[in-house]
Amino acid sequence: MRNFTRRDFLKTGLTAAAMAGAGTLPLKAARGTATDWVTLGKSGVKVTRLALGTGSIAGRVQRAMGQENFTSMVRYAYDQGIRFFETAESYSDMHRMLGIALKGIPRDSYRLMSKITTHGDVDPMDKIDELRKLANTDYFDIMLLHWQHEGSWPTDSQRWQDGIMEAQHKQAVVSHGASVHGLPALRRVPDMNWLQVAMIRMNHKGVAMDAEDYMTQGLGNVPEVVQHVEEARKAGMGVISMKLVGEGRFTDREDRKAAMRFAFRHAGVDCVTVGYKSTAEVDEAIQRMNSALANAESRCVSRSASSNRASASWVRRRHLKGGVCPTRFGESEFNSCRVFAGLFRVASPLSDSLQASRTTQEWRFFPAALWRDRNRRERLRAGRPVRRYAQRHTNNSIRVHPS
Repeated sequence: MRNFTRRDFLKTGLTAAAMAGAGTLPLKAARGTATDWVTLGKSGVKVTRLALGTGSIAGRVQRAMGQENFTSMVRYAYDQGIRFFETAESYSDMHRMLGIALKGIPRDSYRLMSKITTHGDVDPMDKIDELRKLANTDYFDIMLLHWQHEGSWPTDSQRWQDGIMEAQHKQAVVSHGASVHGLPALRRVPDMNWLQVAMIRMNHKGVAMDAEDYMTQGLGNVPEVVQHVEEARKAGMGVISMKLVGEGRFTDREDRKAAMRFAFRHAGVDCVTVGYKSTAEVDEAIQRMNSALANAESRCVSRSASSNRASASWVRRRHLKGGVCPTRFGESEFNSCRVFAGLFRVASPLSDSLQASRTTQEWRFFPAALWRDRNRRERLRAGRPVRRYAQRHTNNSIRVHPS
């Protein structure tokens, strides 16, 4: 049991109450930028929302650039604020090329993720050491089990899981997870307690996405994939989106824009990785993501203003100070909001860490008396009168109960 001051209540509690009438809103991506740092779930690792991938057609696109052009592009992306870089053992020479490109840049200023192939008789720790040397790094921030495509992968890959944990104990790896392909493998993700990070294929059209056959040339099952992403996030995992541009098949700019918007506004992923072959593509990806995040924030403002009979400008001015959505809720948290006959209950993060709010979620209870009178209830929902009404009718301390 903890106390919550009236000042804090007015700052966060009532703004959440005012927003509740908006119904289901995808608020996770409320105003932000591609280069913001976000936390990948229970891994605790912070990465930029946009990553630079090196696996376009298994890395052939990036290798074809040559080392000089590739290095120039990596440095350009770094200068633009992209500080998350990823590669994989199966991308042939990309560990070495990425290591050369990042040479001389302070290691603590960026995050590096690799993916390890889970077959063969090689010792996992030896393989991780080999990849570290190729990438010219003392450690990987994230190490994933690569290309898990069978429903039995949690048990089939046990030896590799143990190897990654050994590397983590030796501080050669900071966090761990898996990239999955196909619905049978994806369905195992939410209940896989070992996972800290999940890499999942995602776009609005289902191109190069998960189906029953992981090698399908047809379209994937987008609704089911989104469902499992939500479940993984509820389990505290960080979710990274891949195949955002349909493995390079989205040649139309509007398709690429729609894919970015879908990933954040509907699927609720934490970050996305995109493979590039030019600085122009880096600029376009940053612009697309910034636009997607800004559009999500605008939708949030307009719908909340409409539902609460207040102007959008007033909602923006009062509730989006500092460019942060007032509730700071992800879609799953916001969907937990319910208005009962005598009790209003809303999920409430009490720290800046959304992940902390998931693992130690707390509920804020408003006095039932505030909801017994219809006129009072309408005033409480109406926007500006909320603050004056709350000051007159609430105690100095609101009790907060753990769920």
